[in-house]
Amino acid sequence: MAGNGSLKQKVYRQVFEKIIENKFPLDEFLSEGKLAKMFGVSRAPVREALVELCNEKILRNIPRAGYQIVQLSRKELRDALQLRLILETEAMKLACDRLNPESAGRLQAVKEELREIESREDAGLEEWITSGSHLHLTIGELSGNRLLCEKIRETLGLIRRAMVQIYLDQKYPRRQQPLLHEQILDAMIRGDKEEAVNLLRRDINTLWEILQET
Repeated sequence: MAGNGSLKQKVYRQVFEKIIENKFPLDEFLSEGKLAKMFGVSRAPVREALVELCNEKILRNIPRAGYQIVQLSRKELRDALQLRLILETEAMKLACDRLNPESAGRLQAVKEELREIESREDAGLEEWITSGSHLHLTIGELSGNRLLCEKIRETLGLIRRAMVQIYLDQKYPRRQQPLLHEQILDAMIRGDKEEAVNLLRRDINTLWEILQET
């Protein structure tokens, strides 16, 4: 089972990277058989990877046709960013109020993960997006509100797809967002709730500003 799980993640990364790199035409239907042959694996891990991509609203399953890349409208992107700002601001306040040595340790671990990626020149877009999502989901989990965390997870799925669209022809702002992420973690660890909330707003607004420019 573990082997199949790791294979699913490998296929997921490969499909996701090809979507980011615009290797699949938007009007093309992807099939389990075609992808299994492309990656040299069985259909099972391909199916699991495609289901995960559908759950994140990056793909959609069209019965008897295959899987197609979801194209989000600009309004959907704006709505998702506005909702994310509302949800995550509240989660941040709750997480800061519940800060303890254990949660501070989790935040420190996320910070070390971000620094490890920052130190590598070969770090790809998927790693930056995944590490950023991990940070925001950790904040959601530390809020202690399960329903709030699930809504954040759902919204991040939309934002993840939005980021793919935004950065198809642009370079990910490596120097801006990762720096903000580290500053957010530092503020949380030292218990500065107001600063942490302000930095979080700046982080989310970074994507908002780029959306206005595209």
